[in-house]
Amino acid sequence: MDVTVGDVQVQVGRSAPFTAAEHARASAMADLVGDVLRRAREDSGFAVSAGRRIGDGATPEYFTEGGSVSAVIEGIVVGIATVRAPDEHEPDVRPVTLRVDPTFQRRGIGTRLLVEGARLAHTLGAREIVLTTRSDNQAVLPMVLAAGMRGRIRMAADVLTVRVPVRDLKPQRT
Repeated sequence: MDVTVGDVQVQVGRSAPFTAAEHARASAMADLVGDVLRRAREDSGFAVSAGRRIGDGATPEYFTEGGSVSAVIEGIVVGIATVRAPDEHEPDVRPVTLRVDPTFQRRGIGTRLLVEGARLAHTLGAREIVLTTRSDNQAVLPMVLAAGMRGRIRMAADVLTVRVPVRDLKPQRT
């Protein structure tokens, strides 16, 4: 089944064919998510810091140091992906935290940090990464899809968890 969510094409497959009711439900859900994403984009005007406006149209440089990848514009860190130590119960799974300065969001920086952070995690021996956020974070799923990654999504109460395999990614060069 092919469904368009926002401007991302999502494919869902299984051995049994999908029923007409399942197609209709998937289409309705995709439309709902697309509407929410569109409204969020419209509501998130580009913020300008009180000082000078930096990086207007600039392409960030990405640097890896230790367990982190940083996005830097004009010498200022505007985003960071940190690959944390694995849990003792899952030694081949690495949690990854992502932060992008609100002024620089919606420019692809988070997506690139996710990819580079996942590659770094793979280099560090991870089979999978885990992203954990609030369930109302509307940026994480489109970011994962935009990065060309597929993961298992779990929502429990107000926590959204996305587990993404990284074993097929090229490791970072060290």
